[in-house]
Formats: sequence, C-alpha cells, structure tokens
Amino acid sequence: SGTSTKSVTFANAFFVGTSALGNLNNFLPTVGITVQNLGDRERVNVSSVTGTGFNLDVLDVNGNNVDRNFTYTAVGFGRGV
Repeated sequence: SGTSTKSVTFANAFFVGTSALGNLNNFLPTVGITVQNLGDRERVNVSSVTGTGFNLDVLDVNGNNVDRNFTYTAVGFGRGV
C-alpha cells in the first residue's frame, strides 16, 4: 500500500500511424511485462499504451497497488517523429 500507478516513458517514441497510413494510434506498440516477486493472486494491469509510454499497476487480491520491481519489452514500428 501507499504505492500508485507507475508511469513509464520510452527513451524513443514509436511510430503509431497517421491519417494517411491506417489512422493515428492504429499501430500502438505491444508491451510485455515481467514482474519480480509477484505474490500469490497478485495481478498486473497495463493501461494507457501510447507511442511514448504506458502505465502499470501491480494489484493485490483486494485491488490495492503493491510495489514490485519489473522489466518490460516494447515492440512496435520504428521511431516516431
């Protein structure tokens, strides 16, 4: 408890599309998360994925944020402008 949503900003933005190429945000990156010491019945919620980052919550069985270390991989289309 006492923790909140973690916001991650990518070092380099991803290209997410344009109105001429399938529409803006049609090509959001895919984010994979690995959490260290994930407790029994804890879960991960990734939200607000954009070309520049995402939000992460690690939640206990009651839906409260818990503090855990994590790594991530983001895969998408080239660098954004």
